[in-house]
Amino acid sequence: MSKNKLFDSIDAALMNKASAVRMKLFLEPAGGAEDKVFPPTYKHRSDDKKSEYASEKRISNGKELQCTLLDSVASQANRIEDAILQKMKSGSLGLPDIQITFESINKNISVLELPHRLYDAIVRDSLLNDVPFRQTELGQLITSSDFVNATALFEQHPVTLLLGGWDSHNRNNGLGVRLQRCLTSEINAIGVIGGKRVGGRIDPVAINKDAATIYKAEDTESLWTLDEEEAEKKNQKPVPISSRSNTGDGKPSAIGHGNIPPTVSELGGVTCEQIEQTAVLSLTQIRKMRFPDLDTGELSEERDHICRMVLALLGLHGLALQYDQGYDLRSRCLLIPSDEPVVTIIGKTAKEKESLPLDSKDTLDALNYAVKKLKKAGVRWNAAPVELKASDKLEKLISKSRALSDVEGG
Repeated sequence: MSKNKLFDSIDAALMNKASAVRMKLFLEPAGGAEDKVFPPTYKHRSDDKKSEYASEKRISNGKELQCTLLDSVASQANRIEDAILQKMKSGSLGLPDIQITFESINKNISVLELPHRLYDAIVRDSLLNDVPFRQTELGQLITSSDFVNATALFEQHPVTLLLGGWDSHNRNNGLGVRLQRCLTSEINAIGVIGGKRVGGRIDPVAINKDAATIYKAEDTESLWTLDEEEAEKKNQKPVPISSRSNTGDGKPSAIGHGNIPPTVSELGGVTCEQIEQTAVLSLTQIRKMRFPDLDTGELSEERDHICRMVLALLGLHGLALQYDQGYDLRSRCLLIPSDEPVVTIIGKTAKEKESLPLDSKDTLDALNYAVKKLKKAGVRWNAAPVELKASDKLEKLISKSRALSDVEGG
């Protein structure tokens, strides 16, 4: 027994074949339960010029209710990664990581910031000691890893094991390893009624929409011009400036001037009966992982168990850090938890339950306690990041892209 209740409970849960750790956290709009919140918008399924919310009907307490997604599994994973990264940057959390340096943009990026994590094309196109990463010994160890041979991934980037990844950018037409998520979280609005949105603009200098034709300036610093001689030319004709909606009418509205008549439109947020975050840490999935010795290939129950412990506790710490960071999801979608978070360990059956408070200090203490046991089990845990450098061709691609964006005004 340790002095940490959370450590002991997760230890027993993994040993006794418990199924999962679940968290249900109820939230409400910062403006009060009756206030609107604004979900994320997605490109419309049948009309590229329109957007829509991700809405569906679900069964809740025997009733069919309209529900709308407020934060997806992928978005929640990114928020958890960001919460972890901020603690790493502050020095209060030490995790193995890989960072890439970009000289062209004077920036370092952590794998925690990449869409595909360790399998991202940016990692593939970077160098370790001037050698393409995937051609190095470390790169080959990582790309040959999977759930039953997870040691290299664990030692270099455990968050990828926890939140999942797909090696879709390999040479085998996307047939690389797929790691399903061990930790998922999602925020939904339940019992939803859609609202309306209004908009408009009064121009204080009252520029008329037909005042002049606005041209795209040949000098990109100037952006626009009224003079045809100073305009960018196409087929020897001046090019009218376009708005974000790509209408090339050369109206003052394309450069932000003039009145916009008041309008009422859809996608004006939602009100709802309740908002809930549902997070699940799959202990069943974590137990599938094996961590053989990298030198001998030998398996050890002790090594497997402590690595699984670290992953489970890292997942819970990520959830606790996200709670501490708050739920400011986007403009007009600031959510306030209704209570302190509690996690429930689900045993072999749904009837077997143990509830524990979720607190970032407790989860960090438990995680650090587990990490200390890794050395005895022969597992490396290096909190200093592996440093990669973007390849010349990747740097050149970035520079070309930025130059094109500057020309297009994007």
